[in-house]
Amino acid sequence: MKSTFPQTVITSIPKSRSEEVRLSVGEYRGKVRVDVRSFVLGADDEFIATKMGVSLTLDHYAELAAGYQRLEELLVEKGLIPRRAAC
Repeated sequence: MKSTFPQTVITSIPKSRSEEVRLSVGEYRGKVRVDVRSFVLGADDEFIATKMGVSLTLDHYAELAAGYQRLEELLVEKGLIPRRAAC
């Protein structure tokens, strides 16, 4: 079955020269999923996915996003990060 929602990388966060974490969204087995996964540099100098990561349904993503918002509020309250400007 052909995917109607191609895998799209939202951001890549370098951890070192040979490892990065990618946030992406795409379709897997007919369902849209959000993926946070570690990638390592392979022998051919291309990053390859590892088993270290999580793939979330959209319902689970909504729960994660709500938790992230609460986490950000706590970190701002504690003075650990600055408040983001409103859009």
